[in-house]
Amino acid sequence: MDEKDEVVRALAQQGRVALIDPSREPRDVIADITECEFIFSTSLHGLIVADSFGIPNAWIALSGRIGGGRYKFEDYYSAFGGTATQYDADLVWDPEAVEDLKRGYCAVPNLKEIQSRLIRAIPYL
Repeated sequence: MDEKDEVVRALAQQGRVALIDPSREPRDVIADITECEFIFSTSLHGLIVADSFGIPNAWIALSGRIGGGRYKFEDYYSAFGGTATQYDADLVWDPEAVEDLKRGYCAVPNLKEIQSRLIRAIPYL
């Protein structure tokens, strides 16, 4: 998370917005994500965690610096027949657009089945 980014600084001033620092303990980050009704994330990990809990989410651009580029996002969404769409940071200031994203959110198809297969494949987790 880039605390110097003007959008991040402005969001930090909002009462209804939680900025989640992904460098903390994973359990704490996940707990914070599960408390949210919608997730904007620059990180693929944030989107995957949100999807795994059925929390509507959107990939947002705060800067041109994406570790690993677009490929990882495109690969992730293609696994479920989706398309990787990166939204501009200005979207966070448009309540109607955010509501449209919430309503239009499509949960990962067969999520429970996928989760069960992963747990069976890696039983020591």
